[in-house]
Amino acid sequence: MVIIGALKKRGLEFGHHIIYNPCSPERLQEDMDAARADLGNSAIGFIVNEAWKNWIFSGHHWYAIAPQDTQVEFHEAAINKDILWQNRDSKLAKPTLVEAPGKEAGSTDALFAYLMKRAREAEAQIFLVRTAAKASL
Repeated sequence: MVIIGALKKRGLEFGHHIIYNPCSPERLQEDMDAARADLGNSAIGFIVNEAWKNWIFSGHHWYAIAPQDTQVEFHEAAINKDILWQNRDSKLAKPTLVEAPGKEAGSTDALFAYLMKRAREAEAQIFLVRTAAKASL
């Protein structure tokens, strides 16, 4: 897949693959918890793949969720919860903070509430992007 090659060139890889299965709804929360735990380690963002349909076509739309300020030392900020998460969907006029009802815009809580909703309602597949593990010799 092209996206995997692009990530590899930047020293990145997919971590968790999160998908909603109506036959096992508890698994979605377990996967989200595992992804949240990875934020303080090697995770740097998410790629979301949503199914879409209109009256003629159907397909998939990909977009990224990433920290607002890429100059911040990510792992330290993630541990301290100082990251503001931004939706970088090309369908938006400009990148916006991730929002979810009852959560502070851009917060990690808003991020995971947003991802849960997209997984359930938009049949989204969510890929955690992380720094690639170094191969040991």
